[in-house]
Amino acid sequence: MNHPEILLLPAFMLADYYLTIWSKKLKDRKYEEFFRPRHFELNPQFQKAVAEARLVCPRHLLLVVLFTAYLAFMTEIVELPAALADGLVTFFLVYLGVVLGRHITNILLFRRVIRQHDDISGAVNVSHAFSLQLSLYQILGLLFPVVLLTLLAPSPQLIGGLPGDWGPDHKPSRLDQEAQETD
Repeated sequence: MNHPEILLLPAFMLADYYLTIWSKKLKDRKYEEFFRPRHFELNPQFQKAVAEARLVCPRHLLLVVLFTAYLAFMTEIVELPAALADGLVTFFLVYLGVVLGRHITNILLFRRVIRQHDDISGAVNVSHAFSLQLSLYQILGLLFPVVLLTLLAPSPQLIGGLPGDWGPDHKPSRLDQEAQETD
C-alpha cells in the first residue's frame, strides 16, 4: 500500500461523528442555558441524527466508506503521480484534523461551563447563519500559519493541506444559504 495513512480517513471521519454526539451531550448539560444555537450540527444532512444523538447514522457510515474507497482508488489503483497523491491524502487528513480540533475545543469549553457556570450570566439566542459565520471566522487563525509554512517550505503535503485547512471555511459558506432559509 503506497499510502497507509489513508486508513486514518475512516478513523477521523468516525471520530468526527462521535465527537459531535459527545459535544452535543455536553452542550445540553449547561452551555445551552447561556448560548442557544438553532442547530448544534452545522451540516443540515446530519442535524436530525445529531439532535437525536443516534449512535449509528447510516448516511454518515456510507460517506465514510465512499470517501475511503475514493481515496484508496485514486492513490492505489489510478496511481496518481506521487506529489498529487500526497497532496490529495493530506487535503482530506488536514480537513478532518481541523474538524477534530474544533470538536476538542468545544468539549473543553463545554466541560468548563459545566464546572464553572457562575462565570457566565444571561443568554444569547444564536441563528444558524451566525453559527456558520462564527465557524468560518474561528478557522482563520489556523489558516495563516499553514499559508506561511506553504510559502516558506512548499511540499505536496503542505500544498494539499492548504485547501484542507480552508475547506471547513467554505463549507459554512455553502451551507449559509440553507441556514438563511431555516432561520
